[in-house]
Amino acid sequence: MAEGGPVESPETKPDWVKKLKMEDQFLLDMTSLVENGLEPLPVILRLVEDIRPCQCLHLVFNHEPLLVYQTLEKKGFERYSEFRRGVWDIYFRQKNCPCPGQT
Repeated sequence: MAEGGPVESPETKPDWVKKLKMEDQFLLDMTSLVENGLEPLPVILRLVEDIRPCQCLHLVFNHEPLLVYQTLEKKGFERYSEFRRGVWDIYFRQKNCPCPGQT
């Protein structure tokens, strides 16, 4: 993190994110939940139990959720994160997804 706050993500977006269709993702904006002092992790953990193989969880945060990263990675998810326009867009999918076009 740069002095004064996070910087735009220089990481190249992986193909599995570029090719992601709206119907293959759960989009969850966590900014209002966090701003109201609620813990997002229990909500996220309930949601990942219902995700089918090759579906993606797309989270929007106003801060980088390091605990969410660690927890979902332990559950077998990989991620791509980017910071744009003052928010974090974070995509999670199950590692080794077998779906065509999702590698």
